[in-house]
Amino acid sequence: MLTVLGDIIHMGEEEEEGLRVPDALSKLDTSGILFFLGILMSIGVLDKSDLLKNLAVFLYENLPSRDIIATVIGIASALIDNVPLVAATMWACTT
Repeated sequence: MLTVLGDIIHMGEEEEEGLRVPDALSKLDTSGILFFLGILMSIGVLDKSDLLKNLAVFLYENLPSRDIIATVIGIASALIDNVPLVAATMWACTT
């Protein structure tokens, strides 16, 4: 579908390098994509194992205010990857 749409958009134009879908796909940084895919998969594992939920419940039950919870998460995100912490925060704020 993406290739067809790209061909329709650039129909009638002379072939310019990089405007066609195969040229653009060849320039992708696959290591960066795989890195973020790995992060998202690890978040999925943490979510399925209820570790994120348990962290959010622990913080909510043991800290007196959301401001302190946000400060603790901010300090922890400076030391640990912040993606799982943001996911835990989002879960905590929706409960």
